[in-house]
Amino acid sequence: MNQSDLPALNVTQRDYFDLSGAQRAIWLDLRLGVNPVAYQLSGQAKLHGDIDHALFRQAISLLLAQHDALRLRVDVHTPRQWLESAASAPLCIKELAECASLDLEVQDILSSVMPLGEHTLFQFDLLQCEHQASVVVWRIHHLIADLITLDLIMQRWFDIYNTLLQDSVPELPDGSSFVSVVMADHMYSASPQATADLAYWQRRFDTLPAKLFEQPGSGAQVSFSSQPLTWCMEGAELSRWRSACTRIGITDQRVLLALLAVSLSRRQGEMDFAIGLALHGRDFTSKDVIGMLSRALPVRCQIQPELSLKQTICALSKDLDEDFRHQRTPIDALCRAIGMSGSAHNRLYDAVMSYRQVPVQIRELRLGQLRIELTGNPMLEMTPLSLYVTDIGDERMEFLLSHDPAVIDAATCHHAGATLQQVIQAFCESCSMWVSELNVIAPQEQQQLLQYGCAAQFDLATFAPTPRLEQQISMQASATPDAMAVIDGTDSWSYAELEARANHRAVQLKAALSDYSASEAVIGVALPRSAATVEWLLAILKVGGVYLPLDIDHPQQRLH
Repeated sequence: MNQSDLPALNVTQRDYFDLSGAQRAIWLDLRLGVNPVAYQLSGQAKLHGDIDHALFRQAISLLLAQHDALRLRVDVHTPRQWLESAASAPLCIKELAECASLDLEVQDILSSVMPLGEHTLFQFDLLQCEHQASVVVWRIHHLIADLITLDLIMQRWFDIYNTLLQDSVPELPDGSSFVSVVMADHMYSASPQATADLAYWQRRFDTLPAKLFEQPGSGAQVSFSSQPLTWCMEGAELSRWRSACTRIGITDQRVLLALLAVSLSRRQGEMDFAIGLALHGRDFTSKDVIGMLSRALPVRCQIQPELSLKQTICALSKDLDEDFRHQRTPIDALCRAIGMSGSAHNRLYDAVMSYRQVPVQIRELRLGQLRIELTGNPMLEMTPLSLYVTDIGDERMEFLLSHDPAVIDAATCHHAGATLQQVIQAFCESCSMWVSELNVIAPQEQQQLLQYGCAAQFDLATFAPTPRLEQQISMQASATPDAMAVIDGTDSWSYAELEARANHRAVQLKAALSDYSASEAVIGVALPRSAATVEWLLAILKVGGVYLPLDIDHPQQRLH
């Protein structure tokens, strides 16, 4: 699609246009009463040295002129927006009398609401205190920005400010229009492809997946203090990870997603659920666009304990191949189509993973005597569990696991992170390990159990549940299909033959038990010792039933 194909926008007057699909999902959440601070992205930096306030303000003004997303305003009552032709630099400079209050001021800024309507959705705050480094906080609403935008804003401001210091006029390149991206989204929404994509997702979610965490009531309050868990892989550990991914021929992103699904399945006891995979929606032509380009892909995770880690990863990767072909469907459109509101408390998924590859992690910027130290900041989460992965090539891979404290507490988040790390380590050691074999009890939890005295006599590693008998037979049939399984006189069956016969009998049993719950069925088995007995016993286990061995030589009254 060419830029010339898109409708022109008159910015000399207020021309309203609809939100994009990704924007609309956020707007609906806000209308449903979600804490608005949760959708405000922010960054921080310490400024060591003097900064020219006039050039600071001028650099922000030029940043606004260069990127139209920063001049967008969003209607409060209708899912629409308009573009301001010009806007003053959203900069607030505050001198603090006491340096001890600096952290409190930062918290006040981060917790203040950026309202919709006439108000700017982008803000810089400069806090200055004598005898201490100044702090700059930049905030931008998620309606007009994503995580990549958060990094781009500071980089763009730095480049412009640096140019101004050299008494040069920075050029404002074309091709960074977020409004053009929104218009292209509108054209897609009205296309036959959008209809076909939605139909695909309706088939994918014809039944609703399980919830991983209990959702809070409507009156639950969101706390601002959410302590994330952070760790990284580097050196030899990172090399083992890269080698393990290379051996199975699956990308790091997909392997991590599958391992996250496995760890959550083992941790929460659910086999069929969904994880939101953040898609940052940028190609070579849009990599420098400031705006809300990200979207979430709802990945259905169906974990089978009898499969190996490799089999689980490959199965999920195969599903993703098809999912990616239909990735443009807005999540709120899918939720409406399958009867869900799509709000923060009624979502398809309770966990999200964001994976980004960056060539180098910038921690510090220098402008003459001015040193800018980029620092972290607390984040609110509207998804119960969110995993952020930053892949910095051969240097390291950083992980940040955060949570919505209204749904789960910090301890649950940290235990989930410890479980994920154990699953990652197990994958690096052997991808052929069965999912059901994984030990998901973290060392810290083991110590706690030992202190409570409930595990003093046992090796906690043995508590990882082993596959059921019928699952073990299925796994053996996959691993060694031609190996001998049953010998009955002159007859002999391989594992593949035994598996096929048992599956056939299981189908017959399901049909016979169609009016009953198979898990509640107790099925009497009165057969002589034979291969057929093994076949039927496996079939009963496969349908979830329980078998009761009967001796036909017993009195009839006892048998009945």
